Amino acid sequence: MRTALSVVLVATVSLVGCSKKDEAPAKKDEAPAKKDEAPAKKDEPAAAVKPPPAPPAPASADAALAPPADALVEHDLSPQGAAWAGWTVKAPVDGRLEADDGTVKGGIAIRWGNGAGAMGFAQKKIDFNARKREFQATGDTKVDRETADQLDATMTMMGTSLKCFYQNRKIGGVQVGCWTVSCVSDDAALARAHEICASLGKK
Repeated sequence: MRTALSVVLVATVSLVGCSKKDEAPAKKDEAPAKKDEAPAKKDEPAAAVKPPPAPPAPASADAALAPPADALVEHDLSPQGAAWAGWTVKAPVDGRLEADDGTVKGGIAIRWGNGAGAMGFAQKKIDFNARKREFQATGDTKVDRETADQLDATMTMMGTSLKCFYQNRKIGGVQVGCWTVSCVSDDAALARAHEICASLGKK
C-alpha cells in the first residue's frame, strides 16, 4: 500500500516539476517602458491660421490738407466791422477776433491758444509817447529801443522778462498800428509776433 502511494507522490512531483520547467522565462532583452516617455499623441487638428491685421485706414483728404498746429493761416478781419472789410492777417489756426481798446481806441486783436497769445491792430498811428508815459506810471516796463516806426520794450512780470513792441506803418496808403497785446518770453516768440504783424494786409 505504501509502495503504491509513494509511486503516486513521485509521479505527481515529477509532473509539477515538468510543468514549471516548461514555462518560458521572461526575455531579458525587452526593456521596460520608461516612465518619462509621453504617450503617443493622437492626431490633432492643425492650428487655425490667424488672418493678418487689417492695414490702418487711410487718412481723410481733409486731415491730409489740414495745416500743422503751429502754422499761421489767413484770418478775415471783416467780422470786426466795415472798416476791416477786405483786411486779413495770418495767425495761429485757432485765432479768435476781439475788440481791443487798451492800446489804441477802436483797435482789434486776434487771440489764440489758451488766450495768452494775442496781437493788436488799428487803422491809426500808435502814440509812442503815450506808451512811454504808461511805462513810467506802472514802473514794470522799460524802453529798449525807439525809432520813428517802432518802439521795443521789456516788461518784468513776477520776475520774468517779457518782450513787447509797437509798430507803425502804412499799407496801401492806410496808416496802421500793430502791437504785442501779450508780450512774449523768448526770441522765437518775438520773431513769430513780428511775422504776424507783417502779414497784416488788404486784398
